[in-house]
Amino acid sequence: MTTGLMLLLACGVLPGAGSPTVRDLARADTSQLEAMFRQAAPMDWFPAGDWKGRVFPSPGKRSNGWKGAVLGLGWLGKRFDVSKGIMTNRLPLGTAVPARMSIRPSSLDGHDCLVLDYAGVQGKLTKWVETVHDEVREVAPGVLLGFMTNSSRPNDPPLWFVLEKGKR
Repeated sequence: MTTGLMLLLACGVLPGAGSPTVRDLARADTSQLEAMFRQAAPMDWFPAGDWKGRVFPSPGKRSNGWKGAVLGLGWLGKRFDVSKGIMTNRLPLGTAVPARMSIRPSSLDGHDCLVLDYAGVQGKLTKWVETVHDEVREVAPGVLLGFMTNSSRPNDPPLWFVLEKGKR
């Protein structure tokens, strides 16, 4: 059995396997993360409260861990305010960079996901994120897998991330 197939089985991408853990996701390469995202049930709900975040800047590469740790110094996760329909990114000094929450078809497979759209809600300092949006699905209880794309840089690969509920 190939290493990739073994990881897909371990991460719950194939029928009969368990749910992926954050550790599984951190070890996965881009194609495996995409497969896990596609395999997850369409999202039809909004998360609430604080979710701890972890970035996967180099999926499948040894450098993914330390690069993610460095990025984690500046991005702690996301805060979802369902009553306002707004998500804000959690940073070491508070929250910033808001996005509107909606349930829409994913650009990957056309099935519903949580879309975080940064356009139209930015201040002067965060205007640069107007062309960014995130797509998110729950891949295990309390674990959301997502990716960020930038329409002004369509050739850039997506930036993958994971969110964990109940973690600060």
